[in-house]
Amino acid sequence: MSEEQYKKLKASLLELIEFYYSLSGNSVGGNLHIILDDGNIEDDFIYICQCDCEKNNDSLGLLISTLLRYYTLNEREYMYENDWRIKPA
Repeated sequence: MSEEQYKKLKASLLELIEFYYSLSGNSVGGNLHIILDDGNIEDDFIYICQCDCEKNNDSLGLLISTLLRYYTLNEREYMYENDWRIKPA
């Protein structure tokens, strides 16, 4: 997937996270728990989650974690503080 395609998907991130939580076994964040529920939103933690997603064949989690890299740390903080429900300004 190209960088331009990821930028288009970036707009759908919050909806993807909501859907991810709705999947069986993901009610507490699944393979993305340390990002989504614990607020460890720095690149190193995202990389750890990407590895976990790859090991567990979690393609949606991998997509979400990859998309998070296209947001600034400030944007990620804003989304986490607002429970991943409100889009950043």
